Amino acid sequence: MTAALLAPTKSLPKIELGLREIDLKYDWSLALHSYSHYGTFGELQKFLLSAKEMMLNSILPTAEMPDVHFNPEQQRVIDVVSDQITQILTPTNSVWRF
Repeated sequence: MTAALLAPTKSLPKIELGLREIDLKYDWSLALHSYSHYGTFGELQKFLLSAKEMMLNSILPTAEMPDVHFNPEQQRVIDVVSDQITQILTPTNSVWRF
């Protein structure tokens, strides 16, 4: 709202966030306790890893594709995209073709 009041001809004052007087005087450690019910970063990381593993294990089999013939350029695009998907799902495999 403050920016809108300045109109297009005026420039915004440069304010370094974190260096304003209000930021320096606020006791930021008080805010840490209000988020404790969400758990620690380690617990969040463990949750995300297990959720990813569950998602990868529950991928449904793909339907059989019809017999389609691609020209060489189309086939190259399909190969590159397939390799990228494989790399995302199993990052330890190096399958890039150039």
